[in-house]
Amino acid sequence: RSSCRNAGLLSCPLSRLTASQPLVRLRAASIETARACVSAMSDLRIYFGSQTGTAEGFAQELADEAGEHGHRAKVKDLEDFDAAEFARPGLVVVVVATYGEGQPTESSEKFVDWLQKLAKPGSLAGIRFAVMGLGDSTYEHFNAMGALVDDALGRLGGMRAFARGAGDDSKDINEDFAEWRKGLWKALAQEPAKEHEQPLKRRRIDSAELETTSPDSEPRSSSRPTGEGGTGGAGDIEGDEEDDADAPGAAAGVRAPKSAILARWLRGASAAVVTACVDLDQEAAEVGRQGDIRARHVELDISALSQANDWEAGWTLELLPRSDPADVQWFAQRMLPIAGSGGDTSQRDALLQELSACDLLSLPAAGTLRRLAAAIDDSQSARRVLQLAEEEAFLRSLAAPSARLSLRELFALVLAPTARLHARDFLHHCPRLIARAYTVAAARADGPGVLALAVALVREKLQPLHLDVIPAFAKRGLLASEAGNSGDDAKGKCREFLGACSAQLVLRCQLGDRFMARLRPSPLRPPPSPSFGAPPPPMVMIAAGAGVAPFRGFVREWRRLAPQSRGLAVLFFGVRGRSAYTPYMEEFRAALTEAGTPPPLCRLFCAYSRDNGRKEYVQQLIADQGELLRSLVRYGAHFYVCGATAMGMGVRKAIVDVLAADAGGRNLVEELRACGRFVEELWG
Repeated sequence: RSSCRNAGLLSCPLSRLTASQPLVRLRAASIETARACVSAMSDLRIYFGSQTGTAEGFAQELADEAGEHGHRAKVKDLEDFDAAEFARPGLVVVVVATYGEGQPTESSEKFVDWLQKLAKPGSLAGIRFAVMGLGDSTYEHFNAMGALVDDALGRLGGMRAFARGAGDDSKDINEDFAEWRKGLWKALAQEPAKEHEQPLKRRRIDSAELETTSPDSEPRSSSRPTGEGGTGGAGDIEGDEEDDADAPGAAAGVRAPKSAILARWLRGASAAVVTACVDLDQEAAEVGRQGDIRARHVELDISALSQANDWEAGWTLELLPRSDPADVQWFAQRMLPIAGSGGDTSQRDALLQELSACDLLSLPAAGTLRRLAAAIDDSQSARRVLQLAEEEAFLRSLAAPSARLSLRELFALVLAPTARLHARDFLHHCPRLIARAYTVAAARADGPGVLALAVALVREKLQPLHLDVIPAFAKRGLLASEAGNSGDDAKGKCREFLGACSAQLVLRCQLGDRFMARLRPSPLRPPPSPSFGAPPPPMVMIAAGAGVAPFRGFVREWRRLAPQSRGLAVLFFGVRGRSAYTPYMEEFRAALTEAGTPPPLCRLFCAYSRDNGRKEYVQQLIADQGELLRSLVRYGAHFYVCGATAMGMGVRKAIVDVLAADAGGRNLVEELRACGRFVEELWG
């Protein structure tokens, strides 16, 4: 079963099999050749600083390819940063994300602090480096950490091996990385090697050293899983090696992929239990149109969380979702039993549990796809998967928002009807779902150990597969003989993409459901009082849809304060129609009329984008209320914007325009942002 990749020969021409090549394994006589081949590689240290797993995934992709370019790679999480190890002479690549308004990710804080405060001039004189920054250009400080790290490494004496890359999540971050990665390998190949970095002299393996093997002639691979999806060979993630009995994969008797991000997240997470679910679209709820439900109010018991009594309004709750049960069952039906399980019920339940933790919604990167091919018991089906992994541009197009091909859809197209998956290998290599973040829609005073979320369903209509995808697969010889006539969307029905966590919370959530969860602070917090006895400055809250969540918490917080301790509060709220978010609307209107001066909410402006044919958005309301906003700014108002990125950009421009009369040619929004009076939380 072991390919050259599993043996560590990533530079071997056979490490990337095509449809015309047989499955191969090295003869025993070739082991010494393999060892010599690996030992001749130059060392490459790849560091990542990731918040959601993207940087970690990209780092692992680089490691997957490193052997093909003459490098023996180690992937390192910046959370485990060691200054002496980092400064050791050699080749270093850093893939680092920017978090929030130009801050480092949690795992990068120690590293960035060392670069800025502790590192001595010339301390990195022995390294050659390249930096790939990840960010979102809709934020002001786009790729701030990538720029900071790149500049600091050069300032401390490092030699830049390749220009800094800038991945943009608001466009096509995967394409950005692919282009940068291509240039990186080209630049490194053209550089003369240092004495301590002898390049690998590639040697073609003679056919006499190889023998063909049937897919079932060898036991499953037991190599240590590394990274998102795991890997063997030249790329390993270094870190905590302690096995966790509660980690994904443990119940089914396999080692799950070693994802540093997921492992770190799970260490700080505990179980939260759903205690209430309320549909926020009143009209759809009343007539029982489940398919029309777009948002839900979900309450959870978080008493088991370490910060159950310490959180504040505006904080973020991260939840770990589970895959759609229909996808889980589809894969389970195609699984061969784990050896020794006997097919008993407990093993079946464990298999379903572990499959539900897998990311069956997204297409994995090419390296992970190659490893998943090893789980297929049919050689022709496996070759089709390997061939697809070679066509990376095509693979990226399948994962792009215009197609969003899922792992289930991919396997339905390439697997022969009789093909089955080895459960141990599949679970070993399939990437796991990561946590999704939701802003809390409650105030801590609502009750001990309980909080609420407002969750909008992420739903996108997609083109049927038969229009573009199936013809493209057929043209490339990737289509299984009967896949074009299968029941998996091949008959022209419309497809739709549903977000993993939002679909679970909005469409499938039931009382008593349990989620692994973790709380963390966010920049969203009500303005503080300037001094003892003085009320806080005014706050202007702007939201669309579920973006109103933190502002429900703010208003509920202020309802519990004495009137003299409140500031002025104004809310601009955009929804689809008058029946949407009805429970929240009732709360806000009650706050408007509550006794005391000022009331918890002074003004409420609602924009309805789908109301009797009229389309009105919060940007228009802001333009209409320019005089009010200019007056509030003079009194020190704080602005908060929460919602989709497109809405946030429109709101930002509208506020710049209405404040222009008082700006004297200056951009007041940037001045407000610099002093913490303009805060955005955007997504999508």
